[in-house]
Amino acid sequence: MFRLSAIVFALAIFLPAFQQAGATPKYASIVVDAHSGRVLQYYRDEQVRFPASLTKIMTVYVVLEEIRAGRMEPDTPIRVSANAAKQPASKLGLRVGETISARLALQALIVKSANDVATAMGEHISGSETKFAKRMTRTARKLGMFDTNFVNASGLFHRRQKSSARDIARLAKAAIDDFPAFNALWKQRYLVHKGRRIFGHNRLLGSLKGSIGMKTGYIRASGYNIVNLVERGDKHLIIVVMGGRSAKSRDAQVRRLLKTSLPRAASAPVGMKRAKAEPAENWLRIGSDRQITRSKRPRNRPLQKLAQS
Repeated sequence: MFRLSAIVFALAIFLPAFQQAGATPKYASIVVDAHSGRVLQYYRDEQVRFPASLTKIMTVYVVLEEIRAGRMEPDTPIRVSANAAKQPASKLGLRVGETISARLALQALIVKSANDVATAMGEHISGSETKFAKRMTRTARKLGMFDTNFVNASGLFHRRQKSSARDIARLAKAAIDDFPAFNALWKQRYLVHKGRRIFGHNRLLGSLKGSIGMKTGYIRASGYNIVNLVERGDKHLIIVVMGGRSAKSRDAQVRRLLKTSLPRAASAPVGMKRAKAEPAENWLRIGSDRQITRSKRPRNRPLQKLAQS
């Protein structure tokens, strides 16, 4: 009788994941306790997938390494090459020869998921996007991501650009653990470029209690992907969903996984102190390179066209 009850309980916990997984062969997911690193739920988490713009989490990670090493400042100019300018949407629409600050570029990677900015940043750091992608892959190995290979900085389709839900969760945890002073960047809802507000793609920010964002992604080959960090009280979860049929169904799955995982998540260790964000203050400032806006976010969110984000 005890065994039967245990099986029923297990099915109740994992059934939502299996139901969503059955909707598409691209589906994979994992939920990780950000405090302990313990895996709370998983499904096809080690099967390789196209990461789409979840790739940009690694692009940002490498940028943060450059910042930590003192090789990049908020006003460091990032020049846009012809190769960067021709990248497809989602993008800022930068022109050949134009420059933007590293601060704006970093925000554009996360908020707008700008492919032109990702290419320009890779070229700035490594001389070419190909060399930058090789550095991304080397960094992935150091983080224990052995299912992952990067070919570009944006996540645009390439048959050899692969990762897994488990590897993406490892990357997300490394990003928040290794660079805690920049964690506020992941929940930034909009940026300002040339005096215009540009909003992000993560609709869970502001609609899901405790959501502190991170990254969404979409290409046709991958379906709808997301890494979402959620903080409820002293519990902190990393939720990765890959291969959703739509942004709406993907976000709904995040909510289901959160509901079934939260009761088993560990509380923060007693006496744990949060890292201060002062070192990243200049990077967190929202505003275009020419003009800083202090006005509040408008109530009505503008409609956005579907892009490879």
